[in-house]
Amino acid sequence: MIYDDCEAATATLPTIKDVSWTKGAKKLVTEFTKFTVDPVGCKDRMKYVLTIPTAASEYVKADSTGLKMTIDGDKVVPKQKGIWATHSVVLKIQGPAGSDIASGSVTFKVTLIDPAVATAKTDATKKTVTTNTKK
Repeated sequence: MIYDDCEAATATLPTIKDVSWTKGAKKLVTEFTKFTVDPVGCKDRMKYVLTIPTAASEYVKADSTGLKMTIDGDKVVPKQKGIWATHSVVLKIQGPAGSDIASGSVTFKVTLIDPAVATAKTDATKKTVTTNTKK
């Protein structure tokens, strides 16, 4: 049996900042760096998977390497419910054969904002009381 040390590598997880995107804004591309791994020689052999919730998937896309996320879709009419919300996205590292690396994932937030929806929610929460007094 052939054993690959990279399947049991350990990874140092990066800190990934949360991301916000407003409908109508220009395309937002976020590129992630490869994780630091031990053994060091495994770094370029590792695979990455970016898991995007279904509700956000019409606007948020991952490339085939898992190291680039693009948010765009100004002309997209969303079919998914719950798109305009904060979503948890996971970037996971795997060994060369696709085995998950223990404790090898980072979760961050992607917030998608539709100004029209945000305004409607704000307006709905405002309470206006009008009192007419006759003299």
